[in-house]
Amino acid sequence: SQQGGNYHDEVLTESREYTVIGTLGHCSKESDPYTAVVYELPSIASIAITPNRSDLCLDEQRILTANVTSSNGAIAAWSWSASKDGSSITTQTDGSAIVKPTQTGNRTYTVKVEDIKGCKASESQDLFVNGLPNIEVIGSKSVCPNTDVALQIGGNLEFSWYYYDNKNNVKGTLLMTGSGTDLFSHNIERDTTFYVEV
Repeated sequence: SQQGGNYHDEVLTESREYTVIGTLGHCSKESDPYTAVVYELPSIASIAITPNRSDLCLDEQRILTANVTSSNGAIAAWSWSASKDGSSITTQTDGSAIVKPTQTGNRTYTVKVEDIKGCKASESQDLFVNGLPNIEVIGSKSVCPNTDVALQIGGNLEFSWYYYDNKNNVKGTLLMTGSGTDLFSHNIERDTTFYVEV
């Protein structure tokens, strides 16, 4: 009960019904019941990663989708943030986010949601960003017609050599796969563009 005031302060975890009894001298009166409704918080069961890998290379992107349910109705607002600078985040209309890190190391992405009743929830997902390999092509790039060109990748890397389609700006036929100090050798008759992927 509360005396000498006109308020009641209480933290509720469930809906509750109240009545107020006013007393003046020997007279009293009870109010109509008042129900304080407590809404459930939204629930974020998980954050899905597409493609389904929690590590990625620098400048790659991932789509993060929060699995959210709310007994109060639709989710009214979504917001995504990163624990550190060095990430591009684009929130989509469905509440998912396209993230593209621009710096290496661990990044924690957090989603905050608010439903139509104003109840809020948040959840986080870690991604690890790997640096890109340093590609060094070793060998002569100028040879006579009908001569073998011999090229090599510096460093202990796995690689694939392709023809490169200059017209369409895409890699063409696969010519060789290898690793480490494996030598790529190919006979050429005219100017030819090769493409290496590590």
